[in-house]
Amino acid sequence: YDYIWKTEQETPKRLEDAAKFVAGIISVCMTIVIRGGNPTFKGLGEIGCMVIGLIVWLIALFFAFLVIYPHNYKRKQQSLESYKAMHQEIVKRKKDRLQASSFLFICGLVLLAIAFWRAGLQ
Repeated sequence: YDYIWKTEQETPKRLEDAAKFVAGIISVCMTIVIRGGNPTFKGLGEIGCMVIGLIVWLIALFFAFLVIYPHNYKRKQQSLESYKAMHQEIVKRKKDRLQASSFLFICGLVLLAIAFWRAGLQ
């Protein structure tokens, strides 16, 4: 039981580490897409799809930041059940935000892939 509880207590840290990884990937991808002077992206006709994809990535980056950012949670000082409930709330919120960030990153990636695919057809 102690091992399971210790492992469960480390869940928020693992979610934060995953959010840092997602934020790093988003930042690298945005740098590649936004970087000027790259001949691959010159003459891209689907600028609207590209801009929407970048906006979706910014929102994904915001959700990843929310996973990492510390928040105050309601709890009673002397209640073990209150701390367990708070821990479950922390894990749920962080997991939901990480899933939203990952989903939005993939959506932005698809939008940008569509923009580059359509640009290649022109």
